[in-house]
Amino acid sequence: MTRVIKISAIFIAILITTCAVQRRPSGGPVDKEPPEIIGVYPAPNSTNIERDVKIVFEFSERLDKKSVTNSIFVSPRQEQELNYDWDGKKLNIEFPDSLQEDRTYVLTIGTDVVDLRRNRLASSFHLAFSTGTKLDQGRISGTVYSENSIEGVLVGMYAFINDEEPRPSQQFPEYTTQCNEKGEYQFSYIATGKYRLFALQDRDYDQKYTRGFDGIGIPTTDVTLTDEIQTVTDIDFQMTVFDTIPAMLRGVNPIDRHHLDVRFDAAVQPICYKPDQNYFTIFTEQEQSDTLPILNFYQNSGEASRFHLITAPQDSALTYLLFAQNIFDLAGNPLDTAYAVEQFTGSPLPDTIQPQLTYQSIDDGERDIPLEPEIELRFSEALAGSTLVNHFSMTDSANTKIKGAIDWLNPADLLFIPQNELISMMPYTIHIPVDSVFDQSGNSLADSSIRFTFITLKKDTLSSLSGKIIDNKEDAGGRYYVQATHTTNKDIVYYTSVDSAGQYLFRGIFPGIYTLYSFHDEDNNGEYSHGDVYPFHPAERFLFYPDSVKIRSRWINEGNSLIYNEY
Repeated sequence: MTRVIKISAIFIAILITTCAVQRRPSGGPVDKEPPEIIGVYPAPNSTNIERDVKIVFEFSERLDKKSVTNSIFVSPRQEQELNYDWDGKKLNIEFPDSLQEDRTYVLTIGTDVVDLRRNRLASSFHLAFSTGTKLDQGRISGTVYSENSIEGVLVGMYAFINDEEPRPSQQFPEYTTQCNEKGEYQFSYIATGKYRLFALQDRDYDQKYTRGFDGIGIPTTDVTLTDEIQTVTDIDFQMTVFDTIPAMLRGVNPIDRHHLDVRFDAAVQPICYKPDQNYFTIFTEQEQSDTLPILNFYQNSGEASRFHLITAPQDSALTYLLFAQNIFDLAGNPLDTAYAVEQFTGSPLPDTIQPQLTYQSIDDGERDIPLEPEIELRFSEALAGSTLVNHFSMTDSANTKIKGAIDWLNPADLLFIPQNELISMMPYTIHIPVDSVFDQSGNSLADSSIRFTFITLKKDTLSSLSGKIIDNKEDAGGRYYVQATHTTNKDIVYYTSVDSAGQYLFRGIFPGIYTLYSFHDEDNNGEYSHGDVYPFHPAERFLFYPDSVKIRSRWINEGNSLIYNEY
């Protein structure tokens, strides 16, 4: 008769790092204790197990049965479903076929298991046993990182069979486990061989990857386990969802005879007006050989799905067709050609709408402004740039004008950058006389007044953060980017980059506690590349500094080394 092995409290602590359930009297506080596994057959790490073995688990309390069966993974994977038989708090599991001879098996119960009050299993439980005389000893571990919840994310190991690349959209992994709430995962008792790992946010619970729907984490390298190399650590992932739906042109709105508002259904990649490149073309519907000239256009700084076109005079008696082309969304998908044209009727209205200031990067009365600020101003439409340049002023408390440069991001959005470092704890005033600044049709600013004052911070408030990038990969090309993010105010973020491994430095950092993140930009596109699943392209290497970094005023924080593995 099958006998369930009762596991001692010490053994349970070693295997699943949990504590014994503390029963509460009826009517007491709500049960928040996680469920536990208190008995199992066969005993963990057993060898010479019969090939028709029946697995038995005994739990500390009754569980949501579906959550258990959805969270059980057997490695190597079985082609047919397991048979489950519940007897109260005891679960009996039978394999549909006899197990292979001389093979190590690992049955994992993941962290999606919940009790009747939705308390989750504290960590994955791994039961390893062998039908032969010994257990495989391979181990792989790492961490999954995501901006969203990572609890329950799967990590699968795919074996290379006949040197064919794994395809997680079409095949199941050989080994599967789940992350804990920190994103940590571990595989144990793995056979030697070459593997490719993927992290999977399996939204439809089919254990296969659906592009555009499931979240995916792509590795930076494959893993080969041998008799000499049986442990590999730090196989980490950053999760992403690949956008497969192309952007569509959603509307064209004539504002007046010279202005069109063009909208897409999603943000698109930045493009700038160039007379010799046709991103937008406007034909008359009646005679498609006739075009309406586009004099200029620009992308809205605060809404990347929106463009403003400045045209030659429109004819209100004509219907026009606007065609968009050579435009890509942020995922690199080209515009959907079936939704790349919109019809509109020319506007008879003259441009009489006065432009407005819609955004300023520094608020009136704001304090602790850095001594080397970049002050951004956005307007509701394109300005006659010279009128603003000639009348914009920034002065200190003595009414001394501050020299600086105006950098136009587009015809309606500018940066003012002071020529010299500002004075510590000094009030400064930005002033724009509204009756002297005009749009391209001669309308003056609509604001009653544009004047705001701010005060710079105390000079010794800021500090510096530095460290060294160390790369164990030989001949690693590409820049290294480093990001420091304030832990409580996520709007405070600093960036720097270096051409090669070596010193990095942040100057002028506000006091606080920061996290450090870095990636190695091997394709030199200036952003992190997640790689691709098939055909496979590895993700770029990255790392999170393991400790938070405390920045104090006047104290330079040094020695924060960012150490890259060779993989």
